[in-house]
Amino acid sequence: MTTPRTRPDAAAEHAANEAFAELLFSPEGLADPYSRYRRLREAAPVHRSALGTWVLTGYDEVDEFLRSKQVEKDIHIWMANRFSGEWKHHQALRKLAANLLWTNPPEHTRMRRIVNRGFSEKRVLEHRAFIERRFEELIAPIAEAGEGDICNQVFFPLALGVVADLIGVPQDEAPLLRDKIREFQRTFEPGMTASELLKADQAAKFLDDYFADLVRGKQRRRGDDLVSALLDIEEDGDKLGFDDLVQMCHMVIAAGSETTTFFLTNGVRLFAEHPEQARLMREHPSLLRQATEEILRYMPSAHMIPRTTSAPVTVGGVEIPAGARAMVWIAAANRDPRRFTDPDRFDITRKEAAPMSYGLGTHYCLGWRLANLQADVVFSGLFERFTDIEITEPLQHRARVAFPQIEALKIRFRRRAEQRPAGTGTVRFLSPEYLAAMEALAPSDQPAIPHVNVKVQFRATEAPEGPVDYHLLIEKGVIVKAGRGRLADSDLEITARYRDLLDFQSTRMDATEAFVTGRFAVAGDRAKLLELMMVLQSGKYHQYVAELWERTTW
Repeated sequence: MTTPRTRPDAAAEHAANEAFAELLFSPEGLADPYSRYRRLREAAPVHRSALGTWVLTGYDEVDEFLRSKQVEKDIHIWMANRFSGEWKHHQALRKLAANLLWTNPPEHTRMRRIVNRGFSEKRVLEHRAFIERRFEELIAPIAEAGEGDICNQVFFPLALGVVADLIGVPQDEAPLLRDKIREFQRTFEPGMTASELLKADQAAKFLDDYFADLVRGKQRRRGDDLVSALLDIEEDGDKLGFDDLVQMCHMVIAAGSETTTFFLTNGVRLFAEHPEQARLMREHPSLLRQATEEILRYMPSAHMIPRTTSAPVTVGGVEIPAGARAMVWIAAANRDPRRFTDPDRFDITRKEAAPMSYGLGTHYCLGWRLANLQADVVFSGLFERFTDIEITEPLQHRARVAFPQIEALKIRFRRRAEQRPAGTGTVRFLSPEYLAAMEALAPSDQPAIPHVNVKVQFRATEAPEGPVDYHLLIEKGVIVKAGRGRLADSDLEITARYRDLLDFQSTRMDATEAFVTGRFAVAGDRAKLLELMMVLQSGKYHQYVAELWERTTW
């Protein structure tokens, strides 16, 4: 058991309060919150501010706090003494209280269990084709012009369109929700003006009415969407009620559009501000997953999440009493030097502890897979097309604390050559030389898997030279032959677009995603697919394919 600390000395307490005041109430804090986080963390990583709200900024302290069973989200505690104690009179605040994000076990557990069944990995991955198509539509005008506001012209309509498609909102109606969502989202901030609260109330009514009509429509006629699926899901005799579904629709749309918009915007901003990291990303596409983790760590969409305590909880040696309000600064925790080496450096090769940008514990972000899937499509697409991304106008920061993002991101760029430049020792993707190199790279030290023997026929469609047929022969778990042409006696035949095979070979797409989403169409003995997967998902396979990819052009 940790021994409670004494209160910080007067100098440390004053330093923490000063940094906190600058964070909340100064233009300097708005433009540069991270230096204030550092001062707060150094003065007292767990601190009771002069406002009476507890402030947590250290990684270990945040981790310990969010995992505690004494930590929850009690809307009555959080709203106490706000809005003259009459917060329940406002539709926006009542709506906030009814949201899954503000429920606690056992009610949260019940709802989350049902929603998780509908919000499956398979359902998320099925949206890849929609994401790719929508991104192509939105980026085309900017690509043609060579510049534009990528935040508002591309990322917000993309993220909004994706979650709209997920729950069954018609694409032509999705833009109607944008301003209402932003007006309602102001309720997540610690402070609101009377006029902002009035707009939030009006937005809440519009959204409640809209999503109520949507759910009624799905009750009459099911579709291929999340709401229709949730209407029919029953868990131990329990189903989501009408009001639950209405609020769930709002949560998915609001959380999924705003946070993903700024996740993608921040990524482009960081690559523009750190051209050496952009160059590294272009040269090594296999770093994409690490790069997205680093974007989430270095500049998350949400900086602060609110929590309350149901009983006393000791964190970092400091006892926080029952009934306390706490601001948990995950953006500060993500820059804690006790956890991350040189934390103020943006480094896409970083391999340290995972950031907390999707939260932790009971309220871990439901839509993390969908956000990461959009990041995969967007960043790989941008780096395939463009180089020398440059920010063309000064950044205008939103007057927010929990979501202190920017209003727009005006960029300019140059088109990238369609092919990676050929050099000494390079081979063209799917050429006879490439396939011979693949065969030659099969590691001699790979352990044999006696029962894994597969003959796989591939067809690459939409290749630059037209359809390409090639095959792999796998014996005892090792690729022993790779070549052009067709096999007369293949076990499996896999058909995929040339671009999808490139994504797979460069590790931008893994094997499970390729098959689950249907991007790799399979014919033949599907039982043999299990044997093939043992090879495609092995560490040795990834190792030698990565070596080959470094000298592959296309």
